Amino acid sequence: MSELEEVATRIEYDLPRRLRAKDDATDAWFRNATAEMAAAFRALKKWVLTPMVDTREQFIAYIATSFTSVASGDWHNLERTKLEKVSGQVWRIRLVELLRTLLVATIPLLVLMIIQQTQLALEGAPAEYVTAGVLIWAALTLISVFDPLFGEKIDALKDVAQLLPFISKDKK
Repeated sequence: MSELEEVATRIEYDLPRRLRAKDDATDAWFRNATAEMAAAFRALKKWVLTPMVDTREQFIAYIATSFTSVASGDWHNLERTKLEKVSGQVWRIRLVELLRTLLVATIPLLVLMIIQQTQLALEGAPAEYVTAGVLIWAALTLISVFDPLFGEKIDALKDVAQLLPFISKDKK
């Protein structure tokens, strides 16, 4: 399902940046249109979560038609779904998620601060390393909230990092 979200994100955010009309009214219309196109792809997640007997065939046909439209540059042929109005319940869910993320990001920092007030306090280089690790943890946790594809980017970065020792050995 993360692939569907990636497609939706690219359509909603990247497409309006690349295709601009250079006038505010048309650009606003296009941003709304791409948001509706993205909503149609996001709706496919519901198909995946609650499939029916013909879901697989319908899904394949939808993706094939969409791919053909995109490949030929016929963006207007992509299906659109009206944007749902954000209700109070959705805002409550987002607030709870934000608070949970803040809690996960700050607990290690709070634990470190408590430890540093006791006789177990770290000093010197170990204290600096642990503090840096805790701050990196907090930053990565907060970044993951704003970038839903952050985990995939980190995985790609790990793959690239694994290649670096081989590159440096070849140069020696």
